[in-house]
Amino acid sequence: FTTWFRKHLVWIALGALLAGLVTFLAINSVSGATDPRRLSARNPAPDGAMAVAQILGRHGVSVTPTDTFEDTLETLAAKEESTVLLYDAQGFLARSQLEKITAAADRVVVVAPRLRTLNGLDRGFGPGGVVPEGTQVTERGCDQEDARAAGRVSAQGSVFSGSVVCYAIREDGPGLYAASADGRIVVLGSRELMDNQHLATEGNAALALRTLGNNADLVWYIP
Repeated sequence: FTTWFRKHLVWIALGALLAGLVTFLAINSVSGATDPRRLSARNPAPDGAMAVAQILGRHGVSVTPTDTFEDTLETLAAKEESTVLLYDAQGFLARSQLEKITAAADRVVVVAPRLRTLNGLDRGFGPGGVVPEGTQVTERGCDQEDARAAGRVSAQGSVFSGSVVCYAIREDGPGLYAASADGRIVVLGSRELMDNQHLATEGNAALALRTLGNNADLVWYIP
């Protein structure tokens, strides 16, 4: 499943986005958002991320939104291999909590982390500033598989250093995508790489879907 899904994901993403994204968001906006929080998998508004969650779900990835640390660990314990999307906008989680999540998950994708969260990951990540204002696209500049398939992206946000860096704002500098050496922890510096409003821009969709869709189970945790 995973190999087929990742191999065909770029075409799946483009087809799904171009054919139905606008209609999908319009329909769900009328039917009512169940969670107005930014990047929520249940939010069809421009700053939500219902589109990427629904596209993943339609292609075999089970997406489970969680709101508490306890529910997240309980959900992970019931699954063999899971990816966790973590968007902790206020930096609520302590280092000990982050350690438990990374130990229980197969992969953790952290979106736009605060310094407290970044330090708690303890995998050599570091802050590196922001994408210069007015930058329209950022080239991948790396050989990481998902970035290579996605091509260039378009997003404003923070950049980070790590063992693997893609979409750097300067040569050999920090980038919008940073990963640990083993690939188990990925830091995405911008919400725009996956929110409803920007998902169809450049290679944003392919990067988000491939990064989040590496396992059949995705736990979507917003503390």
